[in-house]
Amino acid sequence: MIEFYGSSETSFISWQFVENGKKTAAVGKLFPHTQVEFDDNHSIIVKSPYLYSGYLNQASPQSWTTDDLGTIKRTLSIYLVDVLTLLNTGLTKFFQKKLSNL
Repeated sequence: MIEFYGSSETSFISWQFVENGKKTAAVGKLFPHTQVEFDDNHSIIVKSPYLYSGYLNQASPQSWTTDDLGTIKRTLSIYLVDVLTLLNTGLTKFFQKKLSNL
């Protein structure tokens, strides 16, 4: 079985085989021609030919910053440090971390 990591805006970022069990927090190796960087907060910034073509009446993005936090280990596999869980209740969106601070 192959697992992939991505989002609607980024499409494919990374992949990994998971037949022998999934490594905790690992999301695999980058797809070809995909690059990631990390900002000061470890947010994942993706540059890729697989990025979406943009929202209506907006230019196509050159990169996309995800709401996930990560790092890259020596194996060149990407690891998620944290995922900002989003609760969507229709017109209102809540991030799990913000709710836990209430």
